[in-house]
Amino acid sequence: MKKRKTGRAIITIIIVVLLIYTIVSSINKSIWDRQKQESELESRIEKQKEKTEETKEEINTKNSPPIARAGEDREIETNSTIILSAYRTTDPDGDDLTYMWDLGDERVAEGIMVQVQYQNPGAYFITLTTSDGFVESKDSFTLTVLESINKPTITLEIIEGPFLETGFCVYRVRAYVEGDPFPKLYFNRDDGLPANDNIAQINLTKEGEKFTLIATAENEFGKAVEKITLINTCH
Repeated sequence: MKKRKTGRAIITIIIVVLLIYTIVSSINKSIWDRQKQESELESRIEKQKEKTEETKEEINTKNSPPIARAGEDREIETNSTIILSAYRTTDPDGDDLTYMWDLGDERVAEGIMVQVQYQNPGAYFITLTTSDGFVESKDSFTLTVLESINKPTITLEIIEGPFLETGFCVYRVRAYVEGDPFPKLYFNRDDGLPANDNIAQINLTKEGEKFTLIATAENEFGKAVEKITLINTCH
């Protein structure tokens, strides 16, 4: 009888040991499978990162940076309006560009053309940053702001054009004039009919033709002259 009980106890112990072994093996296998999955996931993520970096390098290798052109050094008087234009900025690949201006006084502005005023005299270092989404370039100029006096100031802006109209390549240019007393404004040419007091229309006929529009503002304290070159690019 005792031998039977002893045999049963041994069998029970063996069964328990086998169950424990099975459970431990199952747990170890689950842990190993999870570690393997995590390792494979990390490997895929790392390969994707490497592929992304290679793609970026390939794009940067093929992509040419834009050429930023902010303009030349200029002088204005306090409280007068200056137009910052990035129209001369180009991109060799013809990509769409963004334009960001650092106005040199903790202000920023965005756009291919912006209008700003400075209330305090001084020298301001203005920087244009242009980007095609992958690479960017910068260009800067110094704006000197002088204490305002009564002589005229004038700024020119292309508000329309170039566009084709009745066989002409047409530009319309607005002159922004300030001064006290308010100055008289003259253009060296205006093809618009009827003439507008502060807008000049220029009709160009020949392909590649260039014309320099000159605007003069004058009052009893002096005069201001501003020029802009227009090119027939319609054909």
